[in-house]
Amino acid sequence: MIHVLISHYELSDFLFKDLKDIDTIFVPVRKHNTFIHRAIKAIYYHIYDKVYSYCYPVDIVKRLKEISSEDCLIVVGEDTYNFWVLSHLCKHVKNKVAYFWNPCVSIENQKTCRQLQKTEDRAKAIVEYIRNLGFTMATFDSSDAVKYNMYYYPQFYRSYPEQTELTEKYDYDFYFCGRDKGRKTLIDFFQKRLSKFGKCKFIIIPESNPDFMGYYDYIDEVKKAKVLCEIGQKGQTGLTIRALEALFFNKKMITTNEYVKQMDFYNPANILVLNQDTTDSEIEMFLNVKFKKYESGILAKYDVMSMLASLSEVSYKKS
Repeated sequence: MIHVLISHYELSDFLFKDLKDIDTIFVPVRKHNTFIHRAIKAIYYHIYDKVYSYCYPVDIVKRLKEISSEDCLIVVGEDTYNFWVLSHLCKHVKNKVAYFWNPCVSIENQKTCRQLQKTEDRAKAIVEYIRNLGFTMATFDSSDAVKYNMYYYPQFYRSYPEQTELTEKYDYDFYFCGRDKGRKTLIDFFQKRLSKFGKCKFIIIPESNPDFMGYYDYIDEVKKAKVLCEIGQKGQTGLTIRALEALFFNKKMITTNEYVKQMDFYNPANILVLNQDTTDSEIEMFLNVKFKKYESGILAKYDVMSMLASLSEVSYKKS
């Protein structure tokens, strides 16, 4: 059986809730505000990394301990502290996978055990640290897969019947919603270029209010847009979730990611890579070309169930 452990956001709820024959363990998103949690993390990060205690609610600890040794545990996330705890709670589980859902560069500033804090290539050190805890390493980013010797599985999504419906009625032409993540200049560039061709709705979620918009509300906005805009972080080659939303909701997409041209679903009628060299006539031509609906076989490759089956297979081969 496959067990998935992931932080409980609305997006993870949308993707992983009630999957057939999958045991999803949602970890509550919380800061470790209690004295005992603060003390444990302080000890782990700054004093002695072999001190061990639980950081999950009792019911989750019980479920993790009851996982069969021959089952597969797939952890979606990059928190080294979580992997350290799981390496103890699930020491008996032979098949454990760590799936990085963000670029490895994003973990460089992560606090972790003392021996890694002064390492020159901290991202590589953290990847190796988690690998040595007994996890098979996987990532959504093809460049990270090569650089850090990780298994590659691209961005994924979840199919629902209503996503296949096409519409000609839109409230706005271009839509983007996301955190800054050092992209504000690029986001402004996108909006300035595209505002000449239609109505833009660009939202930068404030860091002070990460719950500014729930994912289900966001999906309602996606359905109202003709074109979704994907703006990746610097150095990122993996697709963001925006690309999969465009794929599964039958939307055109304008993106900064040149690597999308290597994907099997790439179609110039549906996807435009925008950069400083893109001309206004190229944008206008793209907008005027009729959208070409994706085949169900393509969508199936990027469905969450395909991702879980593939990661599970890799873990069993390595065990």
